Formats: sequence, C-alpha cells, structure tokens
Amino acid sequence: MKKIGRLPGLVAIAFVLLIGCGLAGAAQKAEKAQKEGANNAKVFEIREKMFIEQCNDIYLNPDDYLDHMIKLEGIYEEEQEESHTFRYVIRYGPGCCGNDGVAGFEVLVDAMSPMPRQGDWVEAIGSIQRLKDPDDLEYIVLKLSQLEVKEERGAEYVSN
Repeated sequence: MKKIGRLPGLVAIAFVLLIGCGLAGAAQKAEKAQKEGANNAKVFEIREKMFIEQCNDIYLNPDDYLDHMIKLEGIYEEEQEESHTFRYVIRYGPGCCGNDGVAGFEVLVDAMSPMPRQGDWVEAIGSIQRLKDPDDLEYIVLKLSQLEVKEERGAEYVSN
C-alpha cells in the first residue's frame, strides 16, 4: 500500500515540474515574440497591394503617423522650381485620364551621396513630418533616414 500512496504524490510532483518548465519556456517564447513585435512595430511598411490606400490613410490621419518610421518602395523623382528641388518617392495609379495619377510622398533628404537618378527604383525609410509652407499651409513629408537604390523593381502602376 505504501507504493500506491507514493505514486500519486510522485505523479503530482512530476506534473508540477513539467508545467513549471513549460511555463518558463512559454514565458521565454512570449518575451521573444514581444521583442520581435516591438522591432517590427518600429517601421510601418507601405506595401505594394495597398499602396494608395496606405498613403491616403497617412495623409488623412497624419497625427496617427507623426514621427513614426515608414518604409516604402517606389520611383525616385525630382522637380525643380526656382531655387528649390522637390524630391518624391511615388508610384503611378488611377487618375482622371487612365493611369496618370501618382501616390507617394515628398521626401526630405539630408546630404546623401550618391543621390539616386530620376526614375531609379528606391527603398525609402523615414519619419512622417508635418511642415508649413511660406503661406502657413501644412503639408506632410517623409524625412528620410535611408534611401537605397534597388536593382529589382516592384509594380510601377498600382490600383489600390
């Protein structure tokens, strides 16, 4: 009878040890997932399939994105007006006459060397900023921390 009396106690101890080890492993996995999630949450990636909608959401709800890091790929374009060069990362999309619209952002680039050429496919990473023009009108820009020319191009024309 003594042997039977000890068996449930040993089973209970083994069960507690197994659960304890499992909980420790689960806690380590949860901590690792939380760290990975925090790292992934640091950069909001604008993806090809929802490019226009994601850009529009940033323009319509800028307070939700201010100072957040954004990553997107697109065509690097420049436009010269008087003494200022405007730089953009864009993709083409639906407009009034077919695919003559554009979606993307004006980008602010600190001294980068070498600068991309017009039409290069780039990956841009930066933070959303709200600026004011000389007429005190606010506009949204992407202040770049990284701009890299990519060999492989994505879809230049997007529809959503």
